[in-house]
Amino acid sequence: MTKSQIFLYLCLSFIFGIFIASLIKIPLLILGGIFVLAAILISVLWGKNKKIVALGFCLLIFSLAGFLYLQKDAKRDLSLFNDSGRLILVGMVSDLPDRRPDKQIIKVGSEKIIVGSKETEISGFVLVTVGLYPEYQYGDLLEISGQLKEPENFSSPTGEFDYKNYLAKSDIYSVIYNPEIKILSGDKGSVIKKTLFGIKEKFEKTFDLILPEPHSSFLAGLTLGEKRGLSEKLTQDFSKTGTTHIIALSGYNIQEHL
Repeated sequence: MTKSQIFLYLCLSFIFGIFIASLIKIPLLILGGIFVLAAILISVLWGKNKKIVALGFCLLIFSLAGFLYLQKDAKRDLSLFNDSGRLILVGMVSDLPDRRPDKQIIKVGSEKIIVGSKETEISGFVLVTVGLYPEYQYGDLLEISGQLKEPENFSSPTGEFDYKNYLAKSDIYSVIYNPEIKILSGDKGSVIKKTLFGIKEKFEKTFDLILPEPHSSFLAGLTLGEKRGLSEKLTQDFSKTGTTHIIALSGYNIQEHL
């Protein structure tokens, strides 16, 4: 049996494990039994029977694939609750809040959702639009009360903008506008990300010190990907001069709709 054949069988075992787990809910006890059997075959027959050892690895991959699918399936996707009325969502601020002159836009990674008296573990991101204060930080654990909505496309200076696909690139399929928010705790995020965000914020403050608006916002957008808003007049000027593609790269084409 060649290495390429073994690799093929392992890939097929993973695919088959996902496929079977998607059709029937395999009990964890059975998956655990397959895993133990595979480990025994590999350890006992290693160097003695290559085909049986290869079978053991295939069973091992099969059981792990089934387990991974069950773990994913155990948490429901947040977007399933879009347009289902008022609910409570608990999740962590997973990125630097995007602060505009009149609002904040926050990306939140969901952990659980409460509808009525029923609490469900959940996964997925939501884009939350709220007022300027209080200011939220990366790593804040929030309790959000509001209505989940499906993102809607809109018209921009460059034409119809596919807002749904734009957000989907960041794994965002739900939005909430002006909810009630309670901060449950802080400092829940990654230390590494927090350090990098701190460096980014220092660059932004430097731009604000050395350049007036809208130049500082424009430079922050081009260099750091920030979407602090340009004025409507300046946006129209870009459109008239045929240079809208410059600001489109940094996300300004959706500034008023995020």
